[in-house]
Amino acid sequence: MKTVTEDRDGILLDFIVGEAPVFLLRVDPRGNILEASRYAASLTGRDLAGSPIGSVFLDFTTPEDVLTAGAGEKGTIRLNVNTKSGLPQSLLFRFIALPGETLILGRPDAMELEDMRRQLVALNNELSALTRSLHKSNAQLARLNALKNQFLGMAAHDLRRPVGVILSYAEFLSEEAGSRLDGEQAGFLDKILAAADSMKAIINDFLDVAVIESGKLSVDLSSVSLAELIEAVLPTARLQARTKNVEIEAEIEPSLDSVPVDRLKMEQVLGNLLSNAVEYTGRGTKVRLAARRNEDRLLFSVRDQGPGIPADLREHLFQPFRKGTIRKSSGEKSTGLGLAVSRMIVEAHGGRIWVESEPGSGAEFLFSLPLTTALKNP
Repeated sequence: MKTVTEDRDGILLDFIVGEAPVFLLRVDPRGNILEASRYAASLTGRDLAGSPIGSVFLDFTTPEDVLTAGAGEKGTIRLNVNTKSGLPQSLLFRFIALPGETLILGRPDAMELEDMRRQLVALNNELSALTRSLHKSNAQLARLNALKNQFLGMAAHDLRRPVGVILSYAEFLSEEAGSRLDGEQAGFLDKILAAADSMKAIINDFLDVAVIESGKLSVDLSSVSLAELIEAVLPTARLQARTKNVEIEAEIEPSLDSVPVDRLKMEQVLGNLLSNAVEYTGRGTKVRLAARRNEDRLLFSVRDQGPGIPADLREHLFQPFRKGTIRKSSGEKSTGLGLAVSRMIVEAHGGRIWVESEPGSGAEFLFSLPLTTALKNP
C-alpha cells in the first residue's frame, strides 16, 4: 500500500512532467534520453525520448561532454538549448545523479526574462512613438501636396491668359505683316512665336500635374481612328522639326483600324514624345513614330537619334520635376513634366510606358495600351 508521501511525490512528478514550465530530462548512463517533460518537447519542437542528450544543447557535441560538465557543477549551470525556432535559448540547469540515471532540471533565468520583458516594452513604446510620428508626417505631406497642387493650378491658370495674348498677337502679326518684314525681323517674330508656344506647353503641363495629382484625372474612351490620331499630331511636330532639319517618319501596321482611347489626351502623349524626340535629336537626323499590334495590346514607339540616356537616369524620367544631365540639342532646359504627364495619362488608360536606350545610340520611348476594338484583319 502506497504512503501519503509516495502519493504526493507521484502527483508532483506527474505535474512537473506534464504541465509545469520545467525543462526535465531523464538520461541513462550512455547519454540517451529516457523521458522528457512536455515543456522540453514544446521548446525543442520534437519528441526527445530516445535522442542523445548532446542534440539538445548547443554548448556540447557528445553526451559524455554534457554529463561530465553537469556532474562537475554543484549548483546551476547555464546552457543553451537548441529550440524549434532555430534560435538558442539559455536556461539554468541542475544535474542530479540517481541510481542508473541522471535527472536534468532546467528553468528560465527570471532576471534574464525580466530584462527581456523590459526591453520588449521599451521597443514597443518606441515603435508606437515612431508610428504616431509617421502618421503625423504623412498627414503633413498630404496637406503640403494639396497646397502645392493648388498653387500650381492657380499659377498656371493666371499665366495662361497673358501667354495666350502674346501668342495670339504674334500669330496675327505674322499673318498680317509677315510679308513686309525683313529676314531679321521675321526671325525675331518666329522666336517670339516659338517661345510663347513653348511657354503655353509648360503651363498646360503644370495644370495637368495639378489635376492628375489631385485625383481628378478621368479619361473619356471612344473608338478613334489610329490613322487620324497620328495625322493630328504630325503637323505640329513637323513644324518644330523643320527648324532643325529633322525628318519625322510615321508607320502604322496595316491591320490596325480604330483604338479605344481618349483622343485629346492621347494626342497630348504622342505630341509630348515627338516633341522630346525632336528636341533631343541631332540636326539632320530622323525621328520615327510607329504603331503596331503586340498580341492583345497596341504598342506605340517613338525613336530618336540623340545622345541616348544613361541607365541611372532612365528610372527617374517619368517622375515629375526630375531632370537628368542630358540636355536638349538646342541647349534649352526642361521642366521634366511632359513625360510625367504622359505616364499618368497612359496608366489612366490601363497602359504602361517605358524607355529603351543606350548612351550614344539614341532613345526609344514605348507605351502599350489595351486593344479591344475591332481590327481590319483580325
